[in-house]
Amino acid sequence: MVRLNRQQRLLSSSLIGYYEMELRSQVTIREKEVLLLLSQGNTYLDTSKNMNVGVSTVRKHVQSILQKLGAKNTTHAVAISVKNGLIDPP
Repeated sequence: MVRLNRQQRLLSSSLIGYYEMELRSQVTIREKEVLLLLSQGNTYLDTSKNMNVGVSTVRKHVQSILQKLGAKNTTHAVAISVKNGLIDPP
């Protein structure tokens, strides 16, 4: 186990705070809406109907979200979003 001194812990928490702010600024409001709907168990089709867009638009939003968050899949993206305060837990 690696132990960090006080200065390293402060720097680490600062970097985490910066990372969270970066995530918030990169993910658009519409992408957050997609994440929220998917986190509630909606399918891409349900999400597209709820947002009045096509399924292909939802897929594009999801691909953008995955890239911005560095997520492996939609479930991972939702987990990252909840952990970093982008969306509320379902």
